[in-house]
Amino acid sequence: EAADIVKAAQAGAVFQPNSSQQLSAIIAELMGNEPLRREMGRNGARYVQSNFDAVQSRAAMTALLETVSVG
Repeated sequence: EAADIVKAAQAGAVFQPNSSQQLSAIIAELMGNEPLRREMGRNGARYVQSNFDAVQSRAAMTALLETVSVG
């Protein structure tokens, strides 16, 4: 789930669906905290580099598309 990845990576903030109050509070906090925004950005980039591989992802997507197109 996306929220789990965001939490694990410490790369963003998570809020309850349809909670405009939570979302606006998070936006206000981030607008006033450039160091936190930069840290979250670095954390997100680090997480992607450590957990995702373009070659493997491409191979998995190709295999999936081939399976679907045969059916």
